[in-house]
Amino acid sequence: MEPYYNEKAQEKFNASLRHTKIYMNRGSGVNYQGASDHKEDKRANIGDDTCHKPYNKYTIGGIFQKCRVICANETIGDVQYRCDNYRQINENTGDYSCDTGLRAIKLLDVEVNLPIRTERRSFQECSGYLFWKTCKTFEYDIHFQDNALIETYVCQAEDPRIAHKEKFYNFGGIYEQNYTNPEEPCPGRFNKYTLFNNTICLSKVPDSRFSMKFGGFFTCQTEEEDASCPVGLTQNLATVMDGCNVYYCSKQNENKVLDEIRWKINRPPFEPYYENQPHE
Repeated sequence: MEPYYNEKAQEKFNASLRHTKIYMNRGSGVNYQGASDHKEDKRANIGDDTCHKPYNKYTIGGIFQKCRVICANETIGDVQYRCDNYRQINENTGDYSCDTGLRAIKLLDVEVNLPIRTERRSFQECSGYLFWKTCKTFEYDIHFQDNALIETYVCQAEDPRIAHKEKFYNFGGIYEQNYTNPEEPCPGRFNKYTLFNNTICLSKVPDSRFSMKFGGFFTCQTEEEDASCPVGLTQNLATVMDGCNVYYCSKQNENKVLDEIRWKINRPPFEPYYENQPHE
């Protein structure tokens, strides 16, 4: 008896194969095809919810932050200087944009209250006429509550194949701007940049002493499917702006910047810092 051949059933089977995702084994987890530095394992055909996101989501190809002050109409003079501590241009482009091959990902869009600003005003009251005219000047203060509109962006690779090029930064930690650090803002070869209301330490030169494993940022405004950290990394609260939590992903307790800062802070009587100064 010849075997029965069902052409429609065969076509459905072929279609299911075309839509089957290929997964790859890596240790205890399973990764989608396209993640960096992994070899395809065609024996694996199911996911186990421990898949890493593509590496290009964690690259930092630049950062920039826009800021604009909203103030009352009756204010005198330009008050946009109040955004100076929040603005950050992308040093790779010299403006608020990303390099070719990178796309700008908006992390945060908030309106924050700035400290009360005071303007001194004056007016004159005069009496008399001509040579008998006398005037008296009165001064008074007006208090303004200005707000700042802040937009924060990170530049990420559009194509994971360029994720390891030299244009990308190493992550060296993040800390609050009001954290007292009179000696050196960032450790080693890392430079400081403004991100959110924090200082972030970045470097294009690898420095194994202070480089941290980095798994991206997410905020209360991030899409739900991206609001998590990859396997092996922990979410850490960076700051809260306008009631919105901002997180970064790294290994737990690996913020080496804070350790370096605590070490270098001068305590009374403010003795100079020495490179081999022991931890207290």
